[in-house]
Amino acid sequence: MLVIRKKVLIITSIFMIILLSLIAALSISYSSSSSGTPRYPISVVIDAGHGGIDGGAVGYSGKTYESDIALGIALCLEKYFKAAEIGVVMTRRDKNGLYGSKGEGFKKRDMLKRREIILASGADLVISIHLNKFLSTSRKGAQAFFREGSELGKLAAAKIQEQLNKNINLHRSFEALKGDYYLLNCSDIPSVIVECGFLSNPEEEKLLATAEYQDKLAYIIFAGAISYFCSNSKLDVNL
Repeated sequence: MLVIRKKVLIITSIFMIILLSLIAALSISYSSSSSGTPRYPISVVIDAGHGGIDGGAVGYSGKTYESDIALGIALCLEKYFKAAEIGVVMTRRDKNGLYGSKGEGFKKRDMLKRREIILASGADLVISIHLNKFLSTSRKGAQAFFREGSELGKLAAAKIQEQLNKNINLHRSFEALKGDYYLLNCSDIPSVIVECGFLSNPEEEKLLATAEYQDKLAYIIFAGAISYFCSNSKLDVNL
């Protein structure tokens, strides 16, 4: 057991060194716009799926909700991007949805509000956090999705998926897949939906409900995004 722990620590240390090198390579710092307002050279939109009366998928236990876990991961992800001095726009920061009133058509209003935030952001990347559910309780793992025809979205999803496979999906490697979802299609900004695990799997549900695992997932997604930024020659940063 001690040997295994030492190996894990060594691997984690190496990963941290590589990641910090990537962040440093971006040469991220504040610059001033013509109005004198501080501006980030790179920014992201973090979208925590669902919220409010829309709880999303319900866990195997019946006690966990996609909206709560997605928010937890999104808030951790915000922390890592801000620490790297990357601009962050959050679609939601609490348990509420974005639909306003709870009447008929709330889901459409919620999605339109998310689109409005994304379009106004001028961001370089959109990451939407979700949780999965399947009829079979044995299905588990995290997977990234991108819009068909978006080469940068595909690249971002592939980089995030690579980190998920190395650090989460140890039992099976997934490929980033094309997805026909509103959040991927509502703008031309490279966008990725990350399904962070299966709430229908009892073991994975327990992990996903913990703050430690949510933070781990956020860090891995963050690492994939940094890898994407370093691989994207169209970004105006010093690589």
